Amino acid sequence: MNEDVFAPDNDVLHSWWVPQLGGKIDAIPGQTNHTWFQAKKAGHYEVRCAELCGLEHAHMTGWVDVVTPAQYTAFLAARKAGTQPLGHEIFEGVCAPCHGLAGQGDYGPKIRGSALLQDPRALANLLRNGKNEMPAVGEDWNDDTMQAATTYLKGRFGGGQG
Repeated sequence: MNEDVFAPDNDVLHSWWVPQLGGKIDAIPGQTNHTWFQAKKAGHYEVRCAELCGLEHAHMTGWVDVVTPAQYTAFLAARKAGTQPLGHEIFEGVCAPCHGLAGQGDYGPKIRGSALLQDPRALANLLRNGKNEMPAVGEDWNDDTMQAATTYLKGRFGGGQG
């Protein structure tokens, strides 16, 4: 077996699946896919990767929250670009799966106390472009989204305000 198959810098196939809602779509490296489905009732539904994608397959989970239109409007208002709630959600959904919920490191290195967090430009560059095994997770983020992420990370893990 080729050891590079499971290397983090080699993208793999995933299959984004919401079992209780029936939504399932393949995630193919280099291709943008879109899906749509309509939930019949409000709730909190688990998301899984249905494709055995590599060593970290068990970590490929998440949640879909189905809410009323009024709840969704309130959700969007609370997460306007550049806000602390948006930065928190970016961290939990994008950073924490590899760097740990406490920034302690896991699959990725420890970020708590990292000097990089004191330099928003350097951090934004890393998030937009990636480096070594770090993928370009913020490649398509707008400036407000990037500011929410860098401000939150600095405030929570770098000793700044966020």
